[in-house]
Amino acid sequence: YYKMVAMKHLIFQPKLSLKSFGKLLTEFDRLWSKRRGSENPFDTMLNHLRDCFAIVMCLPLSEPDDWGYVSNFGGINTGLGSVPEILRNIMTIEGGTEIRYPIFKRQSTGTVRRMMAIYPELVISDYGVDNQDDINSFTGLLVRNIRDSGGFKELMNNSDIDRSFLLNRLQDPKNIEQSVPNPFLNARTYGQLFIQEQDFSVFGEDYSYKFQGVKHQREGVPQEVIEFILDAPALIQEIGFGVVATWLRTSEQFNRFEELTYQAAFGSYYQGNGVFTEVLASDYEDYETYAKIIEETQNASTLGEAAFGGYGFTGGLVSNPSIPEELQLKIFTLWPDICTMYGVDYDEYEALNLVRISVNPAISPAMVDFVLSINPDLIFTLVENAKISIGDNIVKRLLSENPAAIFKNYNLNIRSYKNVYKDWVKILKKTFGGDTRRFKNLVDGLSIRRMVDTEYDGHSNLLSYVRQQMRSENYEWTRYWRGGTYKKGLNLPTDTNAAPMNLERERPMALVDEPQLIDYPQLIWTADAEKEDDEHRFSNIVLQKIDTVTLEDDLIRVTGRRYTRENRNGEEYNETYNSVNDMYGFIPVEDRENPDIKWRHGIILVIFDVSNPEELRSLPEWRLNTTERSVKESLEFYLKNDKLTNEDILNVCEDWKEGFTINSETDRFSIDLYNCFSIIDKNALWTPEIVDKYSKQLFNNGNAFRTYNNLSASAEILELSLSDNETEIYESIGRFLRDMPQLQLWLMGEQFQKTIPILYVYECLVLPHIRGEVKDRARRLRDMRLAEFLNFIRRDEEPEVNDAEEMHSYEWKGFSSEMNTILINYCERMFPSDPVMQERLMQRLISGKEYVSLEEMADVVGGE
Repeated sequence: YYKMVAMKHLIFQPKLSLKSFGKLLTEFDRLWSKRRGSENPFDTMLNHLRDCFAIVMCLPLSEPDDWGYVSNFGGINTGLGSVPEILRNIMTIEGGTEIRYPIFKRQSTGTVRRMMAIYPELVISDYGVDNQDDINSFTGLLVRNIRDSGGFKELMNNSDIDRSFLLNRLQDPKNIEQSVPNPFLNARTYGQLFIQEQDFSVFGEDYSYKFQGVKHQREGVPQEVIEFILDAPALIQEIGFGVVATWLRTSEQFNRFEELTYQAAFGSYYQGNGVFTEVLASDYEDYETYAKIIEETQNASTLGEAAFGGYGFTGGLVSNPSIPEELQLKIFTLWPDICTMYGVDYDEYEALNLVRISVNPAISPAMVDFVLSINPDLIFTLVENAKISIGDNIVKRLLSENPAAIFKNYNLNIRSYKNVYKDWVKILKKTFGGDTRRFKNLVDGLSIRRMVDTEYDGHSNLLSYVRQQMRSENYEWTRYWRGGTYKKGLNLPTDTNAAPMNLERERPMALVDEPQLIDYPQLIWTADAEKEDDEHRFSNIVLQKIDTVTLEDDLIRVTGRRYTRENRNGEEYNETYNSVNDMYGFIPVEDRENPDIKWRHGIILVIFDVSNPEELRSLPEWRLNTTERSVKESLEFYLKNDKLTNEDILNVCEDWKEGFTINSETDRFSIDLYNCFSIIDKNALWTPEIVDKYSKQLFNNGNAFRTYNNLSASAEILELSLSDNETEIYESIGRFLRDMPQLQLWLMGEQFQKTIPILYVYECLVLPHIRGEVKDRARRLRDMRLAEFLNFIRRDEEPEVNDAEEMHSYEWKGFSSEMNTILINYCERMFPSDPVMQERLMQRLISGKEYVSLEEMADVVGGE
């Protein structure tokens, strides 16, 4: 009992060597052979310990974030979930370099062989196991988590293990529900296992067994296996034409596969070399001939499966990135015609499969033309996803519809690519005239009752509500003109009055002399009016919402909706007027019965947008609807193109250097140089040229440099940061000398402590104008990189250089030799009789893995 308890504790020790683990496993094997085969405490303890051996051997535990650190597995309380970080990430020094100590290495040829014998369930296929928390979670666990090449060979040598199980992907060490390729499946081993397989149909299905994502390793099927399959057509049928279609790589393989597909689909009706027995319409009238057609084409669905992968919309030739150009057109043109001739269905999902071929990187120019002839809207799918070359005609269309789509296609000629970007920027920076829907939104938001029903809120409030629609403080773009026979003042706003000017009063006319045609959407409010007790009182109110105004010959066609008090829901109307006068109720002089009455209404108010909405659409639709997110995404796609030169990126920065506010119908936002910096930083595109050109924007008192994780200083910035010339500093980066410590501390911060030139650390120590907190930081870096600092000092050609910056009593006439002496004496003092420990301490100190300041060392050895 005590031996088994000790074993359990030992095998969970992370630093237990593989050799020691193997000895413990051998000893456990000896105990396992003594089990009694009944329910008793000894056998119960043996079974529990066997599970523990399986856990430490199979679960991934070598990295701190491996999923094996769980508190419970298969009903066993492991306690691994509470293991602290320090025990998951054990570091050691090897050759002066800090490395991670190899922990939980438990697999080898011998341990795998012995574990299979002790615990056969670990290598049994786990198909159909659903619950990972019960005892069955051990089923197949070793095969799913094999991590040793010799161990994998042992699995291959075990004839009792399902061959297809060994062809599985392995469990992802970081995620129990995902999988990774099996690194031990090379072309030779894959071929050996494949040929030994008995049931090839398993390769044709997307098994998800116990863990989502753990499937057969079908990617990268060796060419030898493909040749083996093509030599045995029955295997293609068993695996599935749609699956095998995705494995083909060479022209010869595609040709052979095409021939085999025709044979399987049409039997004796296929004569070989692309020749098919022709079937005439009269053949269907003869019973025997018709029966033969049915018999020979009963597997005609094979053609669709080979092309498109059947009804699962996965696999098939359409998804193969090596599909030849001529075969691409065949599966969309010739193959449907063949099926039509034999009266069988082929592809009822053409639209979806056109999308699938559109995202295939192998799509040919001829196929692109075919796709666009069937569905022109797939241009955006093609441009964004497929690796195709884009002609000028496509570029021109995308510039008007969606130029941002081009930025995702790095296959475009770089000159055309950059020209698209330039046009995109020009259009983005064009002034936006206004929201094309703003007038419609105003009209749709009106309260019809308040506009036409005086009994709802009184005459005065009705007039006040009408005035609201014309006030610039509410709608700066709204305009109106007023006509009619009622001449009393209505206190309408002047600034939005679009009537001709009254030259005498130097303001727009309160009442126009004749109607002003508005040939786009508008509101026409008409009423009769009289004034009683200083209140305007209205009657016969009519509100017309005009949606369209069309000028044809001498006629004016108007569509819209008319509202009255009696019909507040309105009624649609479609009117044709002979003239502008008819449309607005103006009476020409020759038609007036009373010379003083020139309008058919007491009041007519025409309210409209200062701009014709159609004129606002001078910008493309994509520009009208652009958003901050879409612009930033497009800018990032563009900058990430590795064909761009450093100069190109600098030009982009110049485009946005001054910043620009972009208005659209859906958004209002600004893009500036700092947005470019964020993209450059995110994608690690910084260069010294970018840093130097925009040093003022990056390193001024705004401290923008602190926000960029991948930014590093150029040589010019390093030199400038040590300067004591305030004029030079301010002219270069806009900082004062008193502000430089922030920059200096950043340069020696954690991000750069291993890469900052050691010369910079030295300069910070010896320059008299460097502030104390900066010197403290420099001392820490010096002590972390002591060996490098010592080498630098040894190369110094000025013997008078000393440790004056330390301001203590020690005079260093021979700087490097004295430092070496202090270091050696310190190590000897710490381990006076152990040379090995002295050497280890020395290595840790000069490599920076252990930190002791020179001052502390000097204090320790000061008495000598």
